[in-house]
Amino acid sequence: ILIDQLDGRLALNRPERSDAMRVFGAHLDCYADFVSKGIFPALMLLVLAGFGPWAWIVAGLHLCAIALRYSYEFVPGAERRGLSPDYSIVVFALLFLASPGWGGSTYPVVLGLVMLGLAILNLAPIRVPKLAGPGLGAFIVVALGLVALLARLP
Repeated sequence: ILIDQLDGRLALNRPERSDAMRVFGAHLDCYADFVSKGIFPALMLLVLAGFGPWAWIVAGLHLCAIALRYSYEFVPGAERRGLSPDYSIVVFALLFLASPGWGGSTYPVVLGLVMLGLAILNLAPIRVPKLAGPGLGAFIVVALGLVALLARLP
């Protein structure tokens, strides 16, 4: 999330970019987001669940939800809707940090259920503020606080 915010700010501070480079950068950013917030969590679930049939279904639904969510980015005049996948990736990371005491078979099931819930929220007709400015700062502080709490668990 931090790198995504940083590269966006750097790009905006380059006024000499051509229109073609702006469009290229927007698409490249979207593809990179799809890999980090869509493909990586889906692969993680598949590997942890031993490539079971239920994991393929959940991973596929997750990928479809992320692809649809990011497709909103390129619809002219479309308003942002649904939970940003930025929030989802933090939830996945926090789940991973909390998982060592759960046992081997529990974590993939919890991850799959959370992944389904977040896929629904990614497409839900709700408005969630974009992670920027003071909201981004507050989000980072809360996420780091949760990481610190989880790091102290046995």
